[in-house]
Amino acid sequence: MEKKGVKLNIVSKQWDKTWNEQVENGTVDFHYDAYVPYLDEWNKKNNGHLVSAGAIHMEPLVMCSDKYKSIKDLPDNATIAIKEDVTNQYRCLKLLEQAGLIKLSSKITMSNADVSMIEKYNKPLKIVAIDADVILNTRSDFAAYITNTNRLLEAKLDPNNYLAREKAEDSVFGNVICVKKGNESKEAIKKLVSVLQSEDMKKFIKDKYKGAVLPAF
Repeated sequence: MEKKGVKLNIVSKQWDKTWNEQVENGTVDFHYDAYVPYLDEWNKKNNGHLVSAGAIHMEPLVMCSDKYKSIKDLPDNATIAIKEDVTNQYRCLKLLEQAGLIKLSSKITMSNADVSMIEKYNKPLKIVAIDADVILNTRSDFAAYITNTNRLLEAKLDPNNYLAREKAEDSVFGNVICVKKGNESKEAIKKLVSVLQSEDMKKFIKDKYKGAVLPAF
């Protein structure tokens, strides 16, 4: 980045729930740990003005289990942990439907998603929505759980050892450079995005993460 004339001052590497507020109030210029539907939801709830300056990568949701090797091995009445925030509940429920475990109501959206939108269970299951931050630490309590591949990498777990993985094609869930509206046109932000959306970066993502993290551009 310095070769492009932009010096980055990285103030935090650990996600916390104040990052959106910090971008909104100008404490930081951008953050890089959210996707557009989440930002849209946050903006509605907080009268915010956060936008994407560009999508960089996607961390697919995966359904994993420490106890079972395949979906067909899941017993009746198995408990599956999913993320509790509404946008991620939508993704989790869509993954369970993709895996053939449930059928969702045609009325489900990213803003109303919860387990009440399950129209049919294709096998008896208990689905519990909990804080995403505690899913991995409590995974032994569940037959299966849904999390992001990056969280598995951070926990030194194999992100390619899963029962089902979210499809990435045409996904709206790519992680973006999040800025306050208007700042996406700033020269420094444009230079940052151009580097992160380069062919070199695409190759780096593919080579380093072996499919656990995917380019979103």
